[in-house]
Amino acid sequence: VLELDGRVLLQRRHGALIEHICSGPAPGALVALPGGLRAMRSYGELRFAKAALRPAVRNTFSVRLGLNPIPDLGIALTISIVEAGREEVRGDGSTALFDADRTGVLSVSTFREGDRFMPLGMTRETKLKDFFMGRKVPRSERRDIPLLLSDGKIIWVVGQRMDERFKVGPATARMLKVVTSHLSNETPEPAGG
Repeated sequence: VLELDGRVLLQRRHGALIEHICSGPAPGALVALPGGLRAMRSYGELRFAKAALRPAVRNTFSVRLGLNPIPDLGIALTISIVEAGREEVRGDGSTALFDADRTGVLSVSTFREGDRFMPLGMTRETKLKDFFMGRKVPRSERRDIPLLLSDGKIIWVVGQRMDERFKVGPATARMLKVVTSHLSNETPEPAGG
C-alpha cells in the first residue's frame, strides 16, 4: 500500500495496473486510480495527475482580422495583414507569417482523427497524428493544441509548425500575421467589437 498526499491509498492491485501500463505497447496508456488520481505512460515517462481529463473541444471557431478570443481553448489570436518583408517571427512559436494571397476563410479547430497537413520543409502531406507522435506529444494533450485552418485546411499547428504551402516566399506581396497568446482572467474585446 502506498500513501500519496496523506489521503490516497494505492493497493497491490493498483500497483499491478500501473506495472501493466508501463510494460504494455501503448504509449498513451492510462489507468484511473482512487481519489481521482490517474497514471499515464507517455513516451517512456510515467506521469501521475489529479486533474480529470477535459472533454475534447470539437467546435470550429471562425476568426478574422483583429483580436479573436477563443475561451474554449484558452487562447486569443491577433490577426493582421502586413507588407511583405516588414515583420519578423519571434522564436517562441507565438507568431506565424503566411502568404496572405494563399489564405482563404480562417477558422480554428482542434485535432480530429484523419487530419493531414504538409509540415514546413516537407514535400508531402503527413497525418497530424504522425506529426504529434514524432514530436512525442502525449495523446491526452493533442486535443488541446489549436489548429489554424484556411478554407478547412490546416495551415498552422499553433505554436509548433506551419504548412509548407502557405509560407511566405519571394513573390509574397502581403503577409497574414497571426500572433497567439493565452487568455488571462479578463476577457478581451473580440475582433471588430
